[in-house]
Amino acid sequence: MEQYDETGKVICILCGKAYHQITPQHLKKEHDMTIEDFKSKYPDVSLTGLAFRSKQKYKYSDIFDQMATVVEEVKIEDREDFEIDKIPSIPKNFQQSVTNLIEEVNSIVNTKKTYPNPNNSIHREKLKILDFLLTIFPNDLQNSYFIEKRSLDGYLQYRLITDICIPSKKIVIEFPNTFWHNQDMATFNKYNILQRNGWKIVEIPGVLPSKEEIKNSLIKFNLI
Repeated sequence: MEQYDETGKVICILCGKAYHQITPQHLKKEHDMTIEDFKSKYPDVSLTGLAFRSKQKYKYSDIFDQMATVVEEVKIEDREDFEIDKIPSIPKNFQQSVTNLIEEVNSIVNTKKTYPNPNNSIHREKLKILDFLLTIFPNDLQNSYFIEKRSLDGYLQYRLITDICIPSKKIVIEFPNTFWHNQDMATFNKYNILQRNGWKIVEIPGVLPSKEEIKNSLIKFNLI
């Protein structure tokens, strides 16, 4: 029986399979034999493949380090097949384009939407609505926003919480049928007070209103 296959692996004389090295674990598991028993029974049979033996032979040699040094010292322009005209040119603005792309990607990845919220937590269903409304009102969208009015002497006349608010446009968007609806007083009185002070109230019905329903309500009030 040949000791090695065509790739230089050693062939186990007991099972005929090729390995880089026949290990004690293989002998014990597959043949219930210790390495000592194997060597005693087959003293002239190798336990390692040719490639494995070569690697071990030069394991502590610096021959490969010397080769690496030689390779590093060979310059591309010294090669016989080197032709400078065939090297592709890189556009002058290539580096800047790559830099701009990286900055744009990082900006998108690192952007975190923040919505002022007294409870520091927003339910995922409301968060979806906030994200949608942010595409329509990108500059001044507030979550659970308090609207208050004080007299000239500093006396608090009212302080009302809203579901979603765009203060710069004096728009209040209320979702009275949702489970996360903010309610601090009777709806009629609340709306009446806000409207008297110049606020536009947009009431959107539905337990879980869709983007389309929200969009239609905003269209109805000529907000988009």
